[in-house]
Amino acid sequence: MNKFSTTRVLCALAVLVAATQAWAQNTPVSAAGPVGPYTQDAIPEIAKLKAAPNIPANADDLKAIQARAQAVARYALPAIVNIEVSDGQGSGVIVSKDGYVLTAGHVSGAPHTRIRFRLANGTMVTGEALGANNGVDSGMCKINTPGEYSFMPMGTTTTMTAGQWVVAMGHPGGWEEGRDPVVRLGKVLNINRPTKKDPEWYIQTDCPLIMGDSGGPVFDLDGRVVAINSRIGVKSTSNVHVPVDSFIETWDRLAKGDQWGAAGMFAKLGSGASGVDVTPQVTKAKATLSLKIYEDAAGLLITGVRPDMGAEKAGVKPDDIITKFNGQIVKSLAELSANLAKYAPGETVTLDLMRNSKPVQVKVVLDASDSK
Repeated sequence: MNKFSTTRVLCALAVLVAATQAWAQNTPVSAAGPVGPYTQDAIPEIAKLKAAPNIPANADDLKAIQARAQAVARYALPAIVNIEVSDGQGSGVIVSKDGYVLTAGHVSGAPHTRIRFRLANGTMVTGEALGANNGVDSGMCKINTPGEYSFMPMGTTTTMTAGQWVVAMGHPGGWEEGRDPVVRLGKVLNINRPTKKDPEWYIQTDCPLIMGDSGGPVFDLDGRVVAINSRIGVKSTSNVHVPVDSFIETWDRLAKGDQWGAAGMFAKLGSGASGVDVTPQVTKAKATLSLKIYEDAAGLLITGVRPDMGAEKAGVKPDDIITKFNGQIVKSLAELSANLAKYAPGETVTLDLMRNSKPVQVKVVLDASDSK
C-alpha cells in the first residue's frame, strides 16, 4: 500500500471513530428549519471549518479533510434511515423535519407501498413510498408517524468536480442491531451531466459500498446531500449514484406519487457492465425470468422484478444477486441466457441468490416469452 492510500485509510478510520462518538453524544442536526419541504442552507458549524483541498499537500490539509468529514458524519447520523419494504431492505436520508426521505427508486418501489423506517437510534416509524423516476433510479418516501425529524440539507452537483471528497453513508448488508449507520470516505470519479446526445445523469465515486447501502446518501464536505446510492458493484469504481439535482427538479412529481421513466439506463457504466432485461430480446428461448438484471463484477444484480410474474411470486427481490441457475454457477448474462434456453414456459427452475449478504434459494415457474 502506498503512502497516499495509507493516508486515506487512516482518514476514513478516524471518520468512523468520530462518527460513533458523535452519535453517542446525540448531537443534533442543524437548528435551521427547512425552507419549504427541504433546505439548501449550509450547516453553520461545518461552513466555518477550514476548507478541505482535493489533493492534500501536508498534514494540515489532511486534518482539514478529517475535520470536515467528521463533522458531516456527526450531523448526518440521526438523519440516516434503514428502509424495509416487505422483506427487502435499503437505506435513505431524511431531508425535511416533517419526514421526507430520499432513496433509490428500486428501493422505494411502487407509489403508496407501505414502508417501515428504522431510525439510527433503533426507533421504528412507518410511512409510504411516494414517487419514482425509474430512468435515473430516484425515489421519494414520507414518514407518516407524527414528529419532527433530524434532517440534512440538499446540495447540487453543478459545481462539483472529479477528485472532490465525499462521504457516503448507509446500512451495508441491511440493519444490524447495535451498529450505527456506516460512514465511508471517498472521491468523485466522474459526473455525467445530461445532454441531447447523452441523456444519462449520474455520479460515480470510489466510496466502498455493498448491497444494503442502496438508497443511502452521498454528502459533500459541506454536509449537503449531493447524490443517492443507486448501482453498487464489487469494484468501488463501478458505484453509481443519482444526483440530488434530479430530485430537486422533479420534487413536485415525486411528492405527489408519480412514477415514470424506463429502467436500465446504466448499460455502459463500469468495466464490462451491462443492464439487460432477461426476456426474448436477450435469448431466443420461449421462456423468460421476467427480471431486469444489471451485469457487473459483483455478479448478476436484479434491479427490477416484473409484477405478478413467476419470479415475483417465488419471492425474488430487487437487489438480489443471482449466483446459480438450476445448480449451475452463472457469472454473466450470456451464461444465464444459455441455461434459460434449455427450458420451456411452465417449467420450474431453481435460483440461488445472495440477499443482504445471505444465501437464499427459490424455485421459479418460468413465464412465457410473450408475457407483458
